[in-house]
Amino acid sequence: MKIDGPNITDLKKVFEEKRVERAKKGAERVQQGEEQTNLSGDSVNLSPEATWVNELKSMIKGIPDIREDRIDSIKKEITDNTYQTDNEQVAHAIIRDNILNHIL
Repeated sequence: MKIDGPNITDLKKVFEEKRVERAKKGAERVQQGEEQTNLSGDSVNLSPEATWVNELKSMIKGIPDIREDRIDSIKKEITDNTYQTDNEQVAHAIIRDNILNHIL
């Protein structure tokens, strides 16, 4: 069921104008360095689990994607011809990755 008419259209226009007005006020506060507050007065309380998950996410973001120390160590071993691999481990890893790629 669709509800429409002159009153609904007017309400949509008023709500859109209010939304734009709030957005402009919020942008002004941010530009002035003020903390932006929720205009509706709503608040959010996170559970201890959600807080813990957020802390974990922050910790993970702090871990570098590339372990430079490990890369440097392996590069040095390769340069010195002392880097050794276990062929059996390499073969198992290739097979495992191949199987996982087919499953997923």
